Amino acid sequence: MKNTSRVLTVMGYRDAFDPQTLQLHQQKSAVLRVRAIKKQVSRLARLIRRLVGFMQAARIQRNAIQALSKLNDDQLLDIGLSRSEVERLQLGHISLEELSRQRQDWQQRVQIRKHVSNIRKFSQYKQPQQAIESNQPLLSRCG
Repeated sequence: MKNTSRVLTVMGYRDAFDPQTLQLHQQKSAVLRVRAIKKQVSRLARLIRRLVGFMQAARIQRNAIQALSKLNDDQLLDIGLSRSEVERLQLGHISLEELSRQRQDWQQRVQIRKHVSNIRKFSQYKQPQQAIESNQPLLSRCG
């Protein structure tokens, strides 16, 4: 503080900053520095947490893909996967989430096609009486 006071005196600012005011400004600046450092450390901690989260998710996905690649074709078929889908996962061309989304979309499209096909089969009859006479149960054609 003596050095700062001496420098300010030399520069002609001695009257503007008495020692108490100078000490107050130094304390405020120290508090501001601590806050700035704390903010930067907090940002760094968040970044590290996100990075660790991404690494854990990647490890989980890698382990799941390795487990799937160890299954034989019959086991994969039982859970609704094909060998080519597992290979796409291994090569990184698709993620597990994207594969799941594609499979759900595909299942919805299949259901819609079945529904449309059933409507077409039923609409070939002009009246319900013709459907009854054809000896085909209505429920099997509708759904």
